[in-house]
Amino acid sequence: TLNRVGDIPLEWYKDEGHIGYDIGGRKLLKKERSALQQLLDATDDPNAYRTIYDALHDEKKVLNNAELELIFNLQRNRTPNSAHNMYEDYPEGQVSCDPLNHPL
Repeated sequence: TLNRVGDIPLEWYKDEGHIGYDIGGRKLLKKERSALQQLLDATDDPNAYRTIYDALHDEKKVLNNAELELIFNLQRNRTPNSAHNMYEDYPEGQVSCDPLNHPL
């Protein structure tokens, strides 16, 4: 079920036993897991290195190769799309500028 709390900080729910409400107005309970249980789950899971935790919806999501590449490129201050050449020459003649059409 989707969390329907809206655009509010999740810190507001840190002391609560739930993480928000579903579409029917019922509370979505937190899934309490200890750090040891999280470690054991990660060692048993072959996709642990590509799994992230979505705190808003209280679920794990497995990233695909394209999403991992995007994250790695952003961490290394590269362009998100590796196929994009940001040092490409600017194409001449595609943009025309009329100096009399601009305001002062």
